[in-house]
Amino acid sequence: HHISDIMFLHLEDAAVGMLAERCGIRPSRPTTGQVLEYRYQSIKANNRVDQGIKKVDDLVAPAPCMKDKILQHRIINKKDMHDHHQSVLDPKFCDVKQAEHDAIIRDKRKNRLKWFGRRA
Repeated sequence: HHISDIMFLHLEDAAVGMLAERCGIRPSRPTTGQVLEYRYQSIKANNRVDQGIKKVDDLVAPAPCMKDKILQHRIINKKDMHDHHQSVLDPKFCDVKQAEHDAIIRDKRKNRLKWFGRRA
């Protein structure tokens, strides 16, 4: 079985779990590390996730980067999944995506557009 045979799931751990199950890997709980439940550092954004509200046009997502991570919750779409995967293959890709992220924020501030995504 190959991960490309699994449909897109926005909760990456579910996709990884399905793939592991297909490969006969027995699940276990991690004994080290920390699990951060939310991707956005905003209470308002996290409440949307909890309530299943899919509006994201006023959110600025953190740059996709997998440095020091095993999985990332709340993958937004296929492109976001691809970008996260690319950051695993090429850690320098994180810097590219962070620069794009910073440019989006600068543009929103310059144009006085309402946005959020950081911890309130």
